[in-house]
Amino acid sequence: MPEINIKTKIKQNEFIKVNYLLLWMKPIVKVFAVFCLLLVTYDTYYSIYDPYFYDRSMWLYFGMIAFWMVMIWFVARRNFRSNKRIQEQLTYTIEDDKFSVTGESFKSEMTWNKVYKIIKTKKWLLVFQSRQSANFIDIHHCDNATMEALNSICHRHQIKNNL
Repeated sequence: MPEINIKTKIKQNEFIKVNYLLLWMKPIVKVFAVFCLLLVTYDTYYSIYDPYFYDRSMWLYFGMIAFWMVMIWFVARRNFRSNKRIQEQLTYTIEDDKFSVTGESFKSEMTWNKVYKIIKTKKWLLVFQSRQSANFIDIHHCDNATMEALNSICHRHQIKNNL
């Protein structure tokens, strides 16, 4: 297989969206959101059918979710601004035996057996080195040949994926 090069440069808004995506991929976050929505539904139901029922805690549930979302936005924005490597033009190189990321000031290589998993979403291709750390590639920079080559590499090296 010939090496495949993908060039990208991520913007701050895209980085923030990827952070929200990574957050919502965690099962505990989904459970917490469903729990808060169930509590809001419960409070709404009783406030409609019982004229004397008024529970201010409904606003607390909305406030918790809003606070969480605002904090993720601030942390992601701070992380993007403080990490100059994320802001560089990045070149991802996919080869049979390794995956490398080259920026203007660094080069990183890893063999495929060190890749934890690969996830494809509507807009992103996420290459996880561990459960917490991922490289993200805009899917619009990948053609069908790239996706097929990556899929065959994943099967050959037994990498978890959804390609």
